[in-house]
Amino acid sequence: MRQFLNLNRHKLSFAFKATSLIFSTLILAVFLIANFNGQQANVDAIVFALFLFGIVLPCFIIFISYLAWYYKQRAMRKAFSKPPFDQLNELGFSDLLLNEKTKWSFTEEVKAGRVNGFNLIADILYDKSHIIEVRAFTAWKHLDRNEYKRLSIEFKAHNIEFDFGSLVKRYNTKLLHVHTIRELKVDFEEFTELLKRNGFKPQTVSGAGL
Repeated sequence: MRQFLNLNRHKLSFAFKATSLIFSTLILAVFLIANFNGQQANVDAIVFALFLFGIVLPCFIIFISYLAWYYKQRAMRKAFSKPPFDQLNELGFSDLLLNEKTKWSFTEEVKAGRVNGFNLIADILYDKSHIIEVRAFTAWKHLDRNEYKRLSIEFKAHNIEFDFGSLVKRYNTKLLHVHTIRELKVDFEEFTELLKRNGFKPQTVSGAGL
């Protein structure tokens, strides 16, 4: 809880006010529509509904969001405690605060580094916490349908997939093919070299959000 508050204390007020405003507006709209249709609600029902949807429900949503945040951060610590990912600092990786500048998402910690000029972010797959995703941010590159299909097939053989503004390489911590930090370094280098050979260029630092 302390880490969550240290990273997101300034966002909680906005989160509460935004969700409260949205749900209060929706419930008032429901009462107005009902009133126009001749179904007038009493004052007690309106006050109770506003309390429920304007205070209780936003608090519940924030609490559930915290639990999701806590689960992911705990799962990340577990995934990155396994070798060789527990030695990422030897490759120049360090902790990075993700979503720090937006009020619409809670801030969380991921691992970030640079290989062959590419900004890389290492994170876990949310619904499969044993999968570590290493995301390489690339400059925009036009691909026609045939080239996209060819690259998708080639990349798939290396556990790489296209994503928005990046390409993602996945590692299953239960079935790792790399066992030492040296092997992981070579794998990262081969990953980024493969991108370069196919005409992908590193995205700028500001574009990658690092």
